[in-house]
Amino acid sequence: MADIYTLIDRDGTPFQVMAFSPPDGRKRAVRIVILPGANCDAKRYRWLAEPLSAGGAMVLVPNPPQLEHPSPADPKVKKKSIFRYD
Repeated sequence: MADIYTLIDRDGTPFQVMAFSPPDGRKRAVRIVILPGANCDAKRYRWLAEPLSAGGAMVLVPNPPQLEHPSPADPKVKKKSIFRYD
């Protein structure tokens, strides 16, 4: 089971961190930080974080900000391609 904490970065922007604590009696001096990328929510790493914490590690998974990228199908996006074959 994960606890969710809201932290504030140095710019004052809040972000969430999922913390997976090891069960009592299995705690070790191991800390693991999983950094999601590519607009991936922290919850998608539960499959990895839960067994690591069950093994005795404290696992932290920050939830990154979602970035908006324009779709190539958007008519406002200028598309230019160059194909070069040597």
